[in-house]
Amino acid sequence: MNKIIIALLLALSSLPLLATNPQPVILTPEPTETDPDIGVGNGHRSRPAQIFCELDFDNSTITSSSPLVLDATGYEIWSEDGEVCYISSGSAADMFSSLTQLPAGTYLLRLEGPGYRLTGIIEL
Repeated sequence: MNKIIIALLLALSSLPLLATNPQPVILTPEPTETDPDIGVGNGHRSRPAQIFCELDFDNSTITSSSPLVLDATGYEIWSEDGEVCYISSGSAADMFSSLTQLPAGTYLLRLEGPGYRLTGIIEL
């Protein structure tokens, strides 16, 4: 059942912005300089738990049941390969207002908080 839900969310997140609002996004925790052991448990690497959230472009908000998403202090939009940062902001509202400057395409959303980083793919 969980695989079906994840597949459905992935399919929905690949739809263009105009077709889906709010847009579901799956975020994955990444190791950071302050916490390089994210995903490490009992000496074995395991996949970190994915976090689900929704981006509401009309209201410039990100909603999730995860406190990591809600407590984020940095919002960034990167090229899909993570090589170029297009937008870096201290608030979700500022990030959303800057999105209008980007052409339609696939981007990497990066949320940062104290000691953690979450990344996920978004479509504009």
